[in-house]
Amino acid sequence: MNVTITAPSGTGKTTLMRALIAESTVGMRLIPSTTTRAPRGTDLPLEYEYLSDTEFEALAEQGAFLKVYGKYGNYYGTRVSYFNDATFFKREPCLAAVLPEAMPLWIERSHQGLGAYRGVMCNLYLDLGDPAEHMRRLAERGETNSARLADDIVKWKEEALASNIPYHFLDARKNPYDLVHDVQKILAAM
Repeated sequence: MNVTITAPSGTGKTTLMRALIAESTVGMRLIPSTTTRAPRGTDLPLEYEYLSDTEFEALAEQGAFLKVYGKYGNYYGTRVSYFNDATFFKREPCLAAVLPEAMPLWIERSHQGLGAYRGVMCNLYLDLGDPAEHMRRLAERGETNSARLADDIVKWKEEALASNIPYHFLDARKNPYDLVHDVQKILAAM
């Protein structure tokens, strides 16, 4: 099963993933994203594979990624091999932070498997609820694209609510370990 966490930058995806891994009784692992952005001190080990623009572009030309996304001057993508391994061949739950615009492709690809290898997904959407709080967090982190991010925050939530993606919406203002409890209940019901 893949557990996807979708939300704009600064919402708490990494914080929730860290808590889920720490509290997991079944051994969750990460599906790394590949990016050209610089590492952040808050990134989890193996959460990202960091490449130069040249390295990333070469892999993209070879078809190594499900899809390439350009965000705020950086490239992001999930390697096809990482996705397939986690979706169709692993028994333990796998976690991934997924850009909102990438979710339809993740769902489409996960349903292409057959029989026991058909991917099961639990899609979580973290919502801070308050755009002002979101902007405060981004400023605290030194984000330089705050104006563009502010537009994305509103747009992504509207798109998530209007989509047919079966999201479980979570209140990102909660303590991460309370969120873990919420996620555990969702997973137990699946």
